[in-house]
Amino acid sequence: MRKHHNTRIRFFHVMITLKSSDGEPVEVTEASARISKVIGDKIDAGRGGEAIPLPHVDKKTLKKVIEYCDEHANENSDTDEQKEELKNWDKAFIDELDEDDGSFLFLVLLASSYLKIDGLLDLTYQRVADNSKAKTTEEIRKTFSTIEIELSDKEEEEQQQEEEIRPENV
Repeated sequence: MRKHHNTRIRFFHVMITLKSSDGEPVEVTEASARISKVIGDKIDAGRGGEAIPLPHVDKKTLKKVIEYCDEHANENSDTDEQKEELKNWDKAFIDELDEDDGSFLFLVLLASSYLKIDGLLDLTYQRVADNSKAKTTEEIRKTFSTIEIELSDKEEEEQQQEEEIRPENV
């Protein structure tokens, strides 16, 4: 049991550098970084000594995702009171993300999907679903049409190929 404890302490002291899509470095503890399955896999593959590129996440979004990861890496939910505190923190966090037109919330949702951060993905998906319940189809389209997603040339080509294959009535 002691060995596990020492490993956990090491994760909280080792810093990992992530490189956002806009080329900006962002520092994060290894414990927080490992909340992401994608980043954890890159660390395990030996990428921990150099900046880990995250080409689909800009610095502003990455910092918000790291805020979530920091809180959950420090999570100590042994008691009902601690679980309730974390639940309240999650609610305040998602409320803050949802203060604008929903575009930043959606960017965090995309980042959590790309980085495979299940808890954050569940939290953001639920809020998007809750926000969509009272909206018409046109209002939902308007909300999501304001969100610009940059695709690489390869991704655009793949998307066009998928659209060409897709039946017209779908």
